[in-house]
Amino acid sequence: MKRILIFLNYVAVFLLLLSYLSPFVDPQSFWPIALFGLLYPFFLIANLLFLLFWIIRRKKYFWLSLLTILIGWSYLTRYAQLGTGSAESEHAGKSLKLLSYNVRLFDLYNWKKDENQVTRENIYSFLRDEDAAVLCFQEYYADDTGEFSSVGHIVETQKAKFNHVGYTVSMGPSHWGIATFSRFPILNRGRVTFESKSNNICIFSDIVVGDDTLRIYNAHLGSIHFGYEEYQLLKKVGNSEVNRDSSGPLGRSTQIDVAKDEQIPVLKMMVRMVKLLRTAFENRAAQAKAVAEHAASSPFPVIICGDINDTPVSYAYRVLAEGRRDAFKVSGSGFGNTYAGALPFFRIDYILCDDDIGIIDFQTKSEATFSDHFPISCKVEL
Repeated sequence: MKRILIFLNYVAVFLLLLSYLSPFVDPQSFWPIALFGLLYPFFLIANLLFLLFWIIRRKKYFWLSLLTILIGWSYLTRYAQLGTGSAESEHAGKSLKLLSYNVRLFDLYNWKKDENQVTRENIYSFLRDEDAAVLCFQEYYADDTGEFSSVGHIVETQKAKFNHVGYTVSMGPSHWGIATFSRFPILNRGRVTFESKSNNICIFSDIVVGDDTLRIYNAHLGSIHFGYEEYQLLKKVGNSEVNRDSSGPLGRSTQIDVAKDEQIPVLKMMVRMVKLLRTAFENRAAQAKAVAEHAASSPFPVIICGDINDTPVSYAYRVLAEGRRDAFKVSGSGFGNTYAGALPFFRIDYILCDDDIGIIDFQTKSEATFSDHFPISCKVEL
């Protein structure tokens, strides 16, 4: 038994070390490494359990996992912060509160199993209480009739009269996309072009704050696009409720409605899931590079925020965070997970700021359970 445990410990160490390579290997060149980065939290937990086991047994093998964890300590701090968060000002200049939130179409298709109008009003109420000067929404939905959600309603209720909305899909009066709302004037609006055709998008808004101008990129990068059967498989594995991908105009609602409790062909689903993951890894790598290259030519200080759909141990994160500070690492505390689905360890929403922008009071609003993402916010200082 001891030899088996030692062997399994070596396997856990090897897998964790492989995950450390993920940020440095472009998935467009060799995508399998990205899968190890995605699973980093699970490899870390396995090594922590081995570490604890060998310490309790008073065996020297605890060094195996301890050294491996210490080698990747910088990765661990991207998932958890032991401090209480920074509440002290870094700059003496102007400040504003920024909030980023994947609102999941304001629960347009009743994923929360409530009346979607109730969920929408809960989101609006939450936003009013937060009182942020800049709001960045991903998976934004609006209809021209104003019956469910409209640009004008958010402008009125959030006191953010300046807006920049980018749509990826429009069907009659209904529109799906991304949006930035601001209480400060927006000097210029633009969009980063992605080569792959998808429902993903990144817009940038040049926001004037007093005598300063700030460029804010609002991004929603490549989703995995799991369907009903894939999510049912995750549900069976995790034995818990899962939240489905809502990208696209129909949010796969038709597929969900007609699906029954049929037997899921596990092997077939796993193969399909790996193919979808590969496509998502490759798309996100290309999209992240496009955003980073565009931001490099900005004449103003830059903030990149939004739903990146990738973890802190990923190529996309490294590309976007290079030369910038992660607001969670600077002034966050506790666990940073932002995905409210069946896999609770995933942090996929970020606020990344240029070095000359001050960051205080980062928060993950885990009490806001109105979407499959938690909102994130911080105060930035110029």
